[in-house]
Amino acid sequence: MIGTLYRDIDVPTTPRLSSAEAREVMLGQSDAVSTLGDIDLLILPLETGAFALAYRVVTTFPDDILVS
Repeated sequence: MIGTLYRDIDVPTTPRLSSAEAREVMLGQSDAVSTLGDIDLLILPLETGAFALAYRVVTTFPDDILVS
């Protein structure tokens, strides 16, 4: 396992979007072609010291691949 362990964080555990909706948001981007692999729901540490739920989506474009 690679990463950082954060203890005693407070983050809601119910996402506002489903993984299918997150995929559709990314496919709605200009020139998006497809998404690759699974869409992962993660807890993202923010620069403010807070945390947020976030989806990791790999999206392909004609000349690029975006991991967001």
